[in-house]
Amino acid sequence: MLFAFIQQGGSGFEWYLHVHDTLASAERHVTSCDEGAYRTTEIVAIDADTDLDALDDQVENEIGYEDWGMANELLGAVSAPDPG
Repeated sequence: MLFAFIQQGGSGFEWYLHVHDTLASAERHVTSCDEGAYRTTEIVAIDADTDLDALDDQVENEIGYEDWGMANELLGAVSAPDPG
């Protein structure tokens, strides 16, 4: 299981995929983004066999300016089912 979120920010309105091995690490990273005034999606759990290169390509090329709906849709499409 991996933990991913998408960040908007930098010098413009580019999008970045961030993936972590632990939820705690992802939460720390989101906190640092918040402190730097960068917006993020929620953290989602994804399967470890997710094609991260393909997902990163989608994040960089398919999300439009301020398109938070698409950012959340991309993560929702790869999120791991809730085991509960």
